[in-house]
Amino acid sequence: MRTVGQGFWGIKHFCTAMDLPPPVSQKPYEKILRKINLTSCKVADDSMKNAAKEEILASGSNEICVSGDGTWETRGHTSRIGVCCE
Repeated sequence: MRTVGQGFWGIKHFCTAMDLPPPVSQKPYEKILRKINLTSCKVADDSMKNAAKEEILASGSNEICVSGDGTWETRGHTSRIGVCCE
């Protein structure tokens, strides 16, 4: 449910609709999310470091060109939801 943006209340409603036992309560759910966040950040950081090392080895230089692009969910920069690719 977290991946489709439904969160804790989405899980509760889904379990109720499917006649499943209730999920974990709010605090354990938030603890799980913190662990997922920490682990995801670590994996992303390690992946980017490995990619940089590979590029340095392949090019023989630490001067690497990077191109980036981004977008917002709504026009302007008041949206809190956006994506960026490099």
